[in-house]
Amino acid sequence: MGRWEKEEDDKGYKGRQFVAEINGEIVGWCEIRMSKFGIGVEQLSEFALSRNTSLSEVPLITNLCVEEEVRGKGVGKKLVEAAIKAGSGWGKEVYLQVESTNVKAIDFYRKLHFDVVFDDPACRRVDVGWLGWEEKRTVKTCMRRRVRWF
Repeated sequence: MGRWEKEEDDKGYKGRQFVAEINGEIVGWCEIRMSKFGIGVEQLSEFALSRNTSLSEVPLITNLCVEEEVRGKGVGKKLVEAAIKAGSGWGKEVYLQVESTNVKAIDFYRKLHFDVVFDDPACRRVDVGWLGWEEKRTVKTCMRRRVRWF
């Protein structure tokens, strides 16, 4: 497992990126960073009240990509575990969002002990269309995993 480290910079970025290699070829990538967690207005007050906390920056897994031919071989699991380990020093919980229609990904994260917090209908994603970039509404499932208890 390789690691690209860029812990902090002058623009406020704090995060780490990890790569998985097989025979010198990059087959996976994962990033965790401190981020103001983007949740929809409908969940904002409910989430803040249920967590009894202010909505500050949290460790957020923002990307996980694994080449299709190596999926199911533990690459994604190792990448997420490396990200969790890095993020455990930044907070008690690690968060992520996944599109609600991506059932395989939700099941994958549940196996890694992530719990569903809520579905956020206020999300957007950018797709490439035949006229260029298109912004589309989507529903994302927010998930979290406790990484330490003190």
